[in-house]
Amino acid sequence: MRICSLLLILVATSTSLLNQPNYDVHQPLATNRTVSLSQTASHLPGFATAFSQGALDYFKNVGLDVLNKVIPTHLKPGSSHQIVQNVHIPDSDGQVGSPIGKLHYWLSNAQLSSTSFSQATVTLTQMGGIRGLSVKIESFKTDATSHWHYRRNSWPHISGTGEAQIHVEASVEVFLQLKAKDEHLQAQVVSTNVHISKLDIHVSGKGSGFYNFILKLIHKSLSNDIASKLQDAVNSNIEGGLNKVLMNFLVIQKILPNVAFDIGMVKDPEFDGNNIVLFESGESYVSDAPKECPEDACPQIVLPTGAVSNRMITMFLSEYVPTSMSFALLQADMMKIKFGPLDVPSNSIIKLNTDYFSTLIPPFANYPGQNLSIVSYVTSTPKVLFAPGGASVTALGDLQVYLMGNSSSDQPKLAFTLKGAVQTSGDAALDGWKLKGKLTYLKSNWTIAQSNIGDFTMDNLGWIFDVFCVDVVMPQVNGKMSEGIILPSTPGIQFVNPQMNWYNHYLTIDTDVIQKLGPERNVHHSFAELMAKRWPKLLHNRMKKSGHKSAFERDVHNLNAEFNCRTTFDTRNL
Repeated sequence: MRICSLLLILVATSTSLLNQPNYDVHQPLATNRTVSLSQTASHLPGFATAFSQGALDYFKNVGLDVLNKVIPTHLKPGSSHQIVQNVHIPDSDGQVGSPIGKLHYWLSNAQLSSTSFSQATVTLTQMGGIRGLSVKIESFKTDATSHWHYRRNSWPHISGTGEAQIHVEASVEVFLQLKAKDEHLQAQVVSTNVHISKLDIHVSGKGSGFYNFILKLIHKSLSNDIASKLQDAVNSNIEGGLNKVLMNFLVIQKILPNVAFDIGMVKDPEFDGNNIVLFESGESYVSDAPKECPEDACPQIVLPTGAVSNRMITMFLSEYVPTSMSFALLQADMMKIKFGPLDVPSNSIIKLNTDYFSTLIPPFANYPGQNLSIVSYVTSTPKVLFAPGGASVTALGDLQVYLMGNSSSDQPKLAFTLKGAVQTSGDAALDGWKLKGKLTYLKSNWTIAQSNIGDFTMDNLGWIFDVFCVDVVMPQVNGKMSEGIILPSTPGIQFVNPQMNWYNHYLTIDTDVIQKLGPERNVHHSFAELMAKRWPKLLHNRMKKSGHKSAFERDVHNLNAEFNCRTTFDTRNL
């Protein structure tokens, strides 16, 4: 949710609150390149996210609340809070004429003692033909103490030093143009205006009367100088600090040990009425051997992002996203499944052994009393289609049947291989932020590709596959889908009453959001961990047999830490 963090940071930076903090460096998963595949090929967005004015208003209020709670709490010497460490009023110096001659003055080492922010707005607007974000803080008040010094330029060089009490009331307005650079959202300052409506400086102690007289003489010049310094600070913090924050968002995310999902931006944001739309890749690939899904296997469409709901956020997702993910899983050799006798329900009429099938496949009579094992795998990228009733998938693949022998020491023997197509359709809906689905149709058609046990025909086997799909495959798949998968989200962001809508070739998710701050917030698990927990038993068994299970768990643990700290404006210490 980069735009949410952007709005929080915009409010802070527009008052010069983030002054070059330290950030982690973004590192893509693919070590042999620095950008995603979408940067090197013609690429339409796989999904897009539209933020309404209501979303901008909400996160603006959250940002103000953060600032008003954080800064007064931590305004004390030695504060370790990152924001407060960078809160400062710029040093100011200059020359001004006076009844006693030209004076040079200095205000330095200002220390804030109180501050408040109110009456802010964030709006989508246009300036000089440029569409962008206008960020206004109409009321910014602060009190500070500062070191004060002046000196007469000519002889006699009278001078004075003391501590000054400063009260500033100001407004800040920044107009930003948003762009995509190296897959990341970036902000370019078009104009900045800082107006100081009130500046009170008072020196107390010995000689304070003369000092305060001098300050009145230079009041206008000092006010203009501080406004100019604040304006420069706003520009440098946005184009330096803010853009560095945005550039370090992890746009290439691991969803499985060797599969990456790219959410990087593929084009500049667009403004559609009262909405700002971000366009993201939605591409998946094997992280250590990235390969673009061919256009004929992963066709793309132009998403109709103008059809935005009246909710805070509308997400658009095309068929390209699941198709590209299927291509990556195929490249990673993860699109296969194994069935054995224990996977067949006890009440099924089908039994996975040679005795049961010998009347349908006569050569099995030569191998009595042996259990059968079935390995089915996809041979080309499945075709995913979205329609108003849900989604359908067509996949081409091979099905291999193995003889398991008469004892545990016998090696499996390939009996025959079938080639065919599987067609399935179903529906999915959101239960909170958990995606749940159900297969409503599953059909397969097969032909014999090879036989190592002798000749036979498929004439009497069609109904077997129909029963197998209904009794074995669909219950297993629906059982997993009924558990649901929690979708990717940003820690601290909770989606409220999300709704999924199906259309031809794309779907939408309409939702409102609330920000949960502080240690008690409800943080979703990372998408990677959830995918790993719900992946078919085959992956788990393969990891266990190959001795990589512990390494896999460690990778997931490390990924969670990386995911949570690099994709949020971290509020855990607020």
